[in-house]
Amino acid sequence: VAYGLQAVPSSARLFYSLNPLSGSLEGMRHSLVGTPRPPTGYLIYSVAFSVFAIVLGVVSFARMDRDLADVI
Repeated sequence: VAYGLQAVPSSARLFYSLNPLSGSLEGMRHSLVGTPRPPTGYLIYSVAFSVFAIVLGVVSFARMDRDLADVI
């Protein structure tokens, strides 16, 4: 996600927005550099994906916690 949203052609913005970090990085660019504010949907997607990944990680770790030390 080296390029800002404005540098990405409109035909490729859908693929650009699928990256969960794109919304967070666009928000950082907005706050630090003063680029235009990213669409709210990008930020919601980033937060939702992050919450999903954390919940999935916690559930997976809780399931494998008993046997994990034996495997490693």
